[in-house]
Amino acid sequence: MTPENAGGPEVSNRVSNGVVEKIRRALVVNDAALFDEVIRLAANYLNLEENGRVHIKDPEGLRGNDLVALFLIGKWLAKVGGLCNSDVAEIEEVVEVTGLKRTVAFARLHELKKEDKVEIPDRGQYRVVASRVRAILSALKMRQTKED
Repeated sequence: MTPENAGGPEVSNRVSNGVVEKIRRALVVNDAALFDEVIRLAANYLNLEENGRVHIKDPEGLRGNDLVALFLIGKWLAKVGGLCNSDVAEIEEVVEVTGLKRTVAFARLHELKKEDKVEIPDRGQYRVVASRVRAILSALKMRQTKED
């Protein structure tokens, strides 16, 4: 098959099953595998209590944006894991867990909002954008690997 004849509805009639299977193995997203990767990555940074409380394992050396994002990812995972009823956090909770000053935490939340990593479902409430969790954790891991 050449690039010139790779388009159009007749493609599926000309492509062998072997090619279709190669494409599927290489490119089709498996939600379970992606979620396993999220859990594996998050476990490097977070602990969750049975009541859903989030703990950042080693906050020293992490940037403010990373602390806030990790906390909100922990809230999301606690909700998904049935440990709590909500993945939404208020500024006071962000400040308590991250150790950031209120003004700094607020600024970091709004920076993450501008990057489409955090959403504000209601005034004063923040949550991570679930579709960005894997990318946030992967970027953090890559950045830490470069620094080591």
